[in-house]
Amino acid sequence: MKYFPDITNYNMDTCAGKAQYLAHIEIEPIKLLIEHTQLSLNSSIRSLGECIQKYDRINLFKASSNCSNVQMIMASRVAPLAYQSILLMLMSLMEEAFKCWCRMLEIIDDGCPDFDKEFRGKRKGELEKTFDYLQEYTQIKDIESDEDWEKIRAIRTARNAVVHHGGRVPEKSKELLEKYNIGMREEDNSVYIDEDTMNDIYDTVISFIDRIFEKGIALEKI
Repeated sequence: MKYFPDITNYNMDTCAGKAQYLAHIEIEPIKLLIEHTQLSLNSSIRSLGECIQKYDRINLFKASSNCSNVQMIMASRVAPLAYQSILLMLMSLMEEAFKCWCRMLEIIDDGCPDFDKEFRGKRKGELEKTFDYLQEYTQIKDIESDEDWEKIRAIRTARNAVVHHGGRVPEKSKELLEKYNIGMREEDNSVYIDEDTMNDIYDTVISFIDRIFEKGIALEKI
């Protein structure tokens, strides 16, 4: 089924495989949300354009002007806000996917501490805490050597800018976002995400999760 994973494609005999399957259950519908967000935006903008033409024909210029203003705001402000919202959900689900893996380990192995209550890790970042846990209590190592880790950090930096700074990117972080083509408005350096950028972010997150979890599956089977 499109936008929902087939359980037969996952190794359900391992913690990592079960967590990978659950991650796909949560994250794959985001792809559908991206597609339908754009469809909805396009429909609204097109409908407003038709209203502008209709009002112009019957000389209702004030109504036409109002529709034109709404159309402009829809395209220039509402669309990026919609994709910022999707970005927040996607990054939250990615973090939860790694936490889910950690929680599964603590259930089957008495030697693993409670991730949420007892494990503090060495670092503050939510992802980094899960990496510390996995690298301490499984055989997986060097998660942050993955080819997409720096890009994931850039995506997370964009997410944090939205959460903590109203979307405005701190000067020290601009270069990292520019490196991975995450757009920013010239006037205030605020995060600007369109459909293409959001699809690229989605693909990066899914690929990162799959590579790391599949390494975990391979190591569990040794």
